[in-house]
Amino acid sequence: MGLISAIWGIVALIAMCVAFIPLLGILNWFVIPFSAIGVVLGFLSLNGPGRAGAKTGLVCSVVALILSFVRLSIGGGII
Repeated sequence: MGLISAIWGIVALIAMCVAFIPLLGILNWFVIPFSAIGVVLGFLSLNGPGRAGAKTGLVCSVVALILSFVRLSIGGGII
């Protein structure tokens, strides 16, 4: 499950980077729930055997979540 969390977090981080391109900011609305699922997966797999992957996925998902919120708040997407 740690590997799944790592892959999920890396995909969320890549999608968040794509959402920083002008006129693609709408992607942030999809990245936020995707990142939240990655955070949950990371927390659930912290006690399992794939602890390094869980930490990687958790960090990537949290970074993607925070930066997506910041991008939406700067662009006026969150009221």
